[in-house]
Amino acid sequence: MGFWDKADNADPLQKTVEATKMGAIAGALGTAYYLSAFESTTTAGSLMRFGAGTAGIAALGAIFSVGTCLSAQVLNEPDNAFNHFVGGCSAGLALGARAHSFSVASMGCVTLGSLGVLAKVGHREGWRFIGPALTQAEVDAQAIAPSPKASH
Repeated sequence: MGFWDKADNADPLQKTVEATKMGAIAGALGTAYYLSAFESTTTAGSLMRFGAGTAGIAALGAIFSVGTCLSAQVLNEPDNAFNHFVGGCSAGLALGARAHSFSVASMGCVTLGSLGVLAKVGHREGWRFIGPALTQAEVDAQAIAPSPKASH
């Protein structure tokens, strides 16, 4: 199962685990690149930087997913791009809190929220960053059927 396989308000725990995995992979790749570019004096220092970088980006992925799922459940709109803005904004605010900087938090909110919207709209419309574009039939086959509104 992948992050895009279910609606935003369906199975939040599984979506959070998937986003955390994707964040950990991205964090590991980014930290490995950083460590290859900037040498550390000790092996222990390199391992600590690798662990901190990987865990930090994995945590941002989890925060993004929790924010997205909570927004989808509160607004009862499972396929809305605004949910991904809320998730990205939450991750940006956490990044700013870690940096103890209001400007990092505000720019992180806007930037990661906008990237979340672009990712959601791009997935919904079948955009590809690598490889050939999807046909309309492929886009329709991947579309998530909207879940019925919860009865009160």
